[in-house]
Amino acid sequence: MKKEKNGFNRFLITGFIVFSTAFLAFMNSEPHILSWFVKTIPIACLPLFTFLNMPGKRLLGGGLVFSGIGDILIEWPVEGLFEDKNKVLRPFAEILKV
Repeated sequence: MKKEKNGFNRFLITGFIVFSTAFLAFMNSEPHILSWFVKTIPIACLPLFTFLNMPGKRLLGGGLVFSGIGDILIEWPVEGLFEDKNKVLRPFAEILKV
């Protein structure tokens, strides 16, 4: 069991290093459709590592999860999203039949 955990930890650390390097390499390039993915994978590796290796540090892992969610939302294309507030609320109104 310990050997499997060490292998997965090595996988997480390698993924963190590879995707962090890729993010830094493409930081000044033109944004592309998967830029949020390249930015979020290193952050996704950190909470997994934290949850697996530091059981008492759930708050730290939760903070890292919300950090990843924030990074996805920052990278999400929002052109024209706030021009018409009904555009944002319309899908919710249709679901609720308001």
